[in-house]
Amino acid sequence: MEEALDDETIVMDITGGDLERQAREVARPAPHRTLRPALNGYRREDVDQALAAADKRNADLERDNAALSGVCENTRALVEDLQRRLGAAEERRRAVERERDGYRGQLENPWRTVGEAGENLVKAARAQADRIRADAAGEADSMRADAAKAVEDAKAEAERIRADAERSAEEVRAKAAKAMDEAHAEAERTRKALHGELAAHDKAMTEREARADKAVKDARATVAKAYGIVKDVLDSFDEA
Repeated sequence: MEEALDDETIVMDITGGDLERQAREVARPAPHRTLRPALNGYRREDVDQALAAADKRNADLERDNAALSGVCENTRALVEDLQRRLGAAEERRRAVERERDGYRGQLENPWRTVGEAGENLVKAARAQADRIRADAAGEADSMRADAAKAVEDAKAEAERIRADAERSAEEVRAKAAKAMDEAHAEAERTRKALHGELAAHDKAMTEREARADKAVKDARATVAKAYGIVKDVLDSFDEA
């Protein structure tokens, strides 16, 4: 008689909860950061658009995580059902073995001297018991194979979602970094342009002030000259 199967008929090296936690750890979105304006401004709309795209992708990753959770729940339910069925098959096999052993105990000694017909009857009973036991063992093996396949399928699905999450997160980070670099570059160009405009404005103001000072000096000289002419005319009248 073959040895009875162990009570633990399916060994799982991972659980649905482990798969879910692994996927959520990979796809966990980075916290949203609002950039502060640079000294002379930048194109904030570009950076905000990149951050909005990152937030959308993070929401998509959350939906993927929810899908993975559903896969894990279905896998757990399937494994539990297979374990219940396997336990029932194991119990049936043990019952058959007990029944077979009972047949042996009841028939072996009484039929030993009865003749060929009795021996054939005992052999037929034993063969039937062996067939039932073999069928139960085959069903148990099939259930083990189904459970192992379900676990492997869940692993493969979790790995696919994890890889997709890693690629998507990397793309989002790269786009956000590029947008930030472009914003900083635009801010630097704006700062330099404003600096040049300010320098030109200062130069123009200096030249304008110089021209105004010269005009004031010229006006004062003209007034002084006019006063001199008037004084000379008045003096000439007094002498006359």
